[in-house]
Amino acid sequence: MTRRTIGYVVMASLILATVISLGATIALGGSAAQGDPTAEQQTLDAAINQLFTQTAAAQSQVGGTLTVEAGLQSALTATW
Repeated sequence: MTRRTIGYVVMASLILATVISLGATIALGGSAAQGDPTAEQQTLDAAINQLFTQTAAAQSQVGGTLTVEAGLQSALTATW
């Protein structure tokens, strides 16, 4: 067998083992989902708020640059 074939066999085996263990967990009455939906929502809110903060910071930095570029473009294209 080539290395690629061995890699495919290993990946297929791992995927199959994951599917079987997940199915067994659900079949035995367990839950594959997180136990506390409030904690999950808080985690999502924190991650989203962090991204919004980073986006706002980046936009404020770009906003000044765009204003200068617009002024320069206006000055360059102005006709006398």
